[in-house]
Amino acid sequence: MNERGQKDPEVSIEGDQKDVARKVMRRGRRRMDALAALNRVLLKEKRYDDLARASSDAAYRQKLLEDLGIE
Repeated sequence: MNERGQKDPEVSIEGDQKDVARKVMRRGRRRMDALAALNRVLLKEKRYDDLARASSDAAYRQKLLEDLGIE
């Protein structure tokens, strides 16, 4: 805010920018939910080696997500 109590245009996010920010946040939440689901499946099936590899190998993690129908 400036000295007149008005929003500084350089600091405020308006219109389309807010929509983009919301979409990015939703996408991030969906991704987190998918990763949590993958972890639950791998733990339930006692696939500890897959869980360990998926935690550090993005391509393998994506393959598991697709193979298990998550996402």
